[in-house]
Amino acid sequence: MLIKFGILDRRLKVEKVNTGLLPAMLDGRPELVLFPLSRPLSVIELERIRGVAGLLHFCFYSFVVIEKMAGFIDLLKGALPENLHKFIPRSFDVIGDIAILELSPEIWDFRGVIGEAVLRANRHVKVVFAKGGRVDGIYRVRRLVHVAGEERTITLHRENGCVFMVDVAGTYFSPRLSGERIKVANQVKPGEVVVDLFAGVGPFAILIAKKKRGIVHAIDINPFAIQLLKENIKLNKVSGSVHPYLGDCREVVKSHLRRIADHVIMNFPSLAYEFIDVACSALKESGGIIHYYQFGRGEAACNSVVELLTERLKNSGVTSISILNVRRVRSTAPREWQVAVDALIVP
Repeated sequence: MLIKFGILDRRLKVEKVNTGLLPAMLDGRPELVLFPLSRPLSVIELERIRGVAGLLHFCFYSFVVIEKMAGFIDLLKGALPENLHKFIPRSFDVIGDIAILELSPEIWDFRGVIGEAVLRANRHVKVVFAKGGRVDGIYRVRRLVHVAGEERTITLHRENGCVFMVDVAGTYFSPRLSGERIKVANQVKPGEVVVDLFAGVGPFAILIAKKKRGIVHAIDINPFAIQLLKENIKLNKVSGSVHPYLGDCREVVKSHLRRIADHVIMNFPSLAYEFIDVACSALKESGGIIHYYQFGRGEAACNSVVELLTERLKNSGVTSISILNVRRVRSTAPREWQVAVDALIVP
């Protein structure tokens, strides 16, 4: 919000400090995060920020000046022929301390130089990979090509107050879905039961268990994902709330999880439509919410996804369908989007 208002002074480093010197003023909180401001807040800005900050206090502090580093694009301007500058990626995914680039064929032969530039411009990045294909197969993994830095694929990724051990080569994980995970978690009420049909290493499941105190049954067919999910359950101290299952979600739901869920998460956008009947069978007889993801193309992407979901739900015997929300989550290719639908249904 400070960035939105143009108030955060990005030349200075955000600090975490011990508050032992001011216990009365800070209500016994052991630590405080200090954000450097470039100007005073207006009354309206102050009111809006108070709405999201549990405690708000203003003070004087000597902040550390951030050392300005050249961006990796600037570092490459002298290393690549000028006619190839337009192909340099303007952004890339970072999972933990691993960067993953998408490189066009025109600059593929310069991948090593580009990777080294990413390392120089981003001190927290220790490994750089390039995408070698699309996410594919029932394990939902893509081929990665190592281009710079340490030769490893496992990292610790932090988001939304959770920590995840991720194997970028052996499991599916997208940092671009961080906000989407919050949107789904915010729809779960304390104590509700969630079935995550394609849980991966647990980003949806663990966030819901940790922030909303929900009970989550997390399923995945990828043994590497389930192994890391079990580690992440321990790391986030949610062993009593997240229950992992290795196997085909169709068989797991049929054997153990019929008619128990208030929510079902279906984050498998390329094939989720094939498991709509499974989601319906997991929901309680009184109904619940399906959080459905699918790829859609063109300007009518959202409408086409809703139409297919509605058709499949009716074919599964659903008696009541109410579309709560439809949104484009992210672009996945030219004129292609990952679309999310929250649907309240009665099986």
